[in-house]
Amino acid sequence: MSGRPATPRQLCLPRCPGRRDYLDNVIIGPKGLFNVETKTVSKPRCEAKIVYDGEEVRILGARPDRNPIVQAKAQSNWLKGFLIEETARMVAVQSVVLYPGWFVQGPQKHANAAVWTLSPKVLNVFISKRSCQHLRCGHPALQVLPWPSHTKAILRPPS
Repeated sequence: MSGRPATPRQLCLPRCPGRRDYLDNVIIGPKGLFNVETKTVSKPRCEAKIVYDGEEVRILGARPDRNPIVQAKAQSNWLKGFLIEETARMVAVQSVVLYPGWFVQGPQKHANAAVWTLSPKVLNVFISKRSCQHLRCGHPALQVLPWPSHTKAILRPPS
């Protein structure tokens, strides 16, 4: 996810400045604003999977040392709060945790969960099925995000 469109009508912004460090990626598109946290976990050679029950992640049957769901929610809440503070408008932010290279069991059952936990291969499917948020280029929330100037130029409405 390196600044290229996640789909033809989306913009993926890597390493967005956040509260204390960076948000891994923020995807902006007509379906909304997505805070995407990517987790890299070594995978054993055997068939291995991550299980997500809508609230908790288990990798090979064990909870991760740091809870990715709590982290993703905190980052999305920070982003929502920042946008409200800067624009006085509420913008929904969908939290996403991605596990590249892993099979994630259970995400379809939890498509309405506060945090989607997925393999990157299915992210666009989840985004496309989401009810539309109608975020357009000129939306005030998109103009105040603390991104580099070249990004702000991309987000300006066409003249």
